[in-house]
Amino acid sequence: MRKSVLYVAVAFICFIWILPLLTVVFASFKPEHEIRTGSPLSPPLDPTASNYRDAMLEGSPPLLTAFKNTLIITVPAVIGSVFLGAMAAYPLSRMKFKGSGTVYLLILFGMMFPFQLVMVPVFQTANFLGLYETTTGNYLAVIVTHIVFGVPFCAFVLRNFFKTVPRSLQDAAMIDGCSHFSFFFKVLLPLSLPALAVVALLQFTGIYNDMMWALVLMKYTDTYPVATTLASLSTTAGTPYGILCAAGFLAVLPTLILFVFLQRYFIQGLAAVS
Repeated sequence: MRKSVLYVAVAFICFIWILPLLTVVFASFKPEHEIRTGSPLSPPLDPTASNYRDAMLEGSPPLLTAFKNTLIITVPAVIGSVFLGAMAAYPLSRMKFKGSGTVYLLILFGMMFPFQLVMVPVFQTANFLGLYETTTGNYLAVIVTHIVFGVPFCAFVLRNFFKTVPRSLQDAAMIDGCSHFSFFFKVLLPLSLPALAVVALLQFTGIYNDMMWALVLMKYTDTYPVATTLASLSTTAGTPYGILCAAGFLAVLPTLILFVFLQRYFIQGLAAVS
């Protein structure tokens, strides 16, 4: 009886959680007049795939170009923030040095610092360096900004995981002639794949969904990522809800696919770093 109640409760919660996505999927296959006059919970009466075709071709830039831009920004930003975060987490967790507690507090402060407060200085720096005036500079400015703000979070999570690795394992490696550099790359990182998957997936999701830094640091609309392109679909002439829902559903797919492939590491990593 208790299991039945639990299953019903879980099913209800899952339904409530999926309901917004379900309405988006329904709307993405509806003509515009049906969206404006019908119920959002009703399936499409006259399904059409034209919204998906238009979503790939409309926007500033078109969604296909935005996906390419997002890939250019997200991949190096995730790799850079996870790698530098791991490099910062290693001495904080495996080495004893004066001021380590202060450095750790500064990292925590970096996590809690509202990045909206530094939008103007970051923009002024990017403009001073000439990054705002070129296409390559636009990409570079956003990538570096995401790395800078991602390192504290990655270092915080990975430090907690690195501390769970037995000290005896490091001592044995050092006795065998292993340096800190070799231990980090050949022993610690392979053991930390679940934790690395967690921070990589969370960083990917955060960077992929970010709209603000592209608006602030990118002068040219043809360099905009997906999140910023979705915002450009709404204009003063009106909002094409069918196209917007189709584009939104397409934008969700990469993170969903990534989670499906990394879910084993993700679940293991959550259990390890919690």
